[in-house]
Amino acid sequence: MTGVYLSILTQAMTLALSLWLFQNDSGLRGNNGLSGLQNLPGADAVPQADLSVWFFWASAAALALGYAFCHWMVSGTFGNVLRGIRDDEARVRFLGYPVEGFKLFVLTATAVIAGLAGAIYYPQAGIINPAELSPIASVYLAVWVAIGGRGRLYGAVIGAAFVSLVSSWFTGGRAPDLPLGFSTVKWVDWWLVLLGLSFVAVTILAPRGNGGLFDLWENRRPPARHGADLGPGPGSLREKEAEA
Repeated sequence: MTGVYLSILTQAMTLALSLWLFQNDSGLRGNNGLSGLQNLPGADAVPQADLSVWFFWASAAALALGYAFCHWMVSGTFGNVLRGIRDDEARVRFLGYPVEGFKLFVLTATAVIAGLAGAIYYPQAGIINPAELSPIASVYLAVWVAIGGRGRLYGAVIGAAFVSLVSSWFTGGRAPDLPLGFSTVKWVDWWLVLLGLSFVAVTILAPRGNGGLFDLWENRRPPARHGADLGPGPGSLREKEAEA
């Protein structure tokens, strides 16, 4: 099962799990969720402000390590095989690579990264409820990648930071209401609609997302060839001639 069918199945399983956790007889406090774990064991005397800074640096370190691990994973032969599976799975299978093993490794690695992210998120937020498992949470991942820039690791980081900051600004009541005469747009209620429209607009108009701005900057820079031959023959075009 691949493609859209796999996406629908995983979304349905996620929705079923969140609905079950919303029930009070699940043993996990239902809609109230779990709360009260904002301190580290053995660090009760440490002020909450200091713990927040510790968790912030822990999040930064986890991001750096996760980025380095993902960069290693998509580099070299392993990364080439993953791209081959993405583009033409049957051909990679015919070349003798264990496609299922590569897929299982990627699935397990991403699950571990998501689990570590959740473990760091819960003590900082102080509460977690079944709404965090709703399908919209997994849709956010696709939105982050699309807005940040597909096909590059830093695009996912940029998209996650950008969407999260904008979401906090709109849903936190900081964005002023927009009076239209016949109605007033309250961004707290319309944020998801705006996010969906932004996702569609970026997908159609700017497939590279915000990460495409870095590509534009790279393309505007002159090539660092340092006098090397720029053509098939020796001396066909030098750097000074190219700049001219």
